[in-house]
Amino acid sequence: MHPKDQHQRISKLASQVMNLYHGDFMGKGEHHVSFMTMRQKLQQRFLTHMEALGQYWLQQGDHDRAVACFERALEADPVAEEFYQHLMKAYRQAGRNSDAAQVYQRCRQNLATILGISPAKNTVEIYKSLQN
Repeated sequence: MHPKDQHQRISKLASQVMNLYHGDFMGKGEHHVSFMTMRQKLQQRFLTHMEALGQYWLQQGDHDRAVACFERALEADPVAEEFYQHLMKAYRQAGRNSDAAQVYQRCRQNLATILGISPAKNTVEIYKSLQN
């Protein structure tokens, strides 16, 4: 397959994946164990695809599409710290350090509010690298 055709195909598939996932399976209110297992599997599958697509777009130098994938993943799981890391790196590569710093602040606030924890050492190191 020609690289341009492959790029267009991946772009189309990325849009489809982002449009298909509408949040938690059966909503957040349903607590039946079998639904929770399915919900977790679907969310994890979605996050895996968003990470792969985001990394693909970064390798292609398409920072805006990478950012869109990582942001969409954070909509699905606002405490998935690895996506904050990916997002900060994408912004840094695009020369948008102030946007990356804002992502760090959002990460710090969400982790503290939702989980009562601080960002991991790796996340803090990425943030500190923005100030150099």
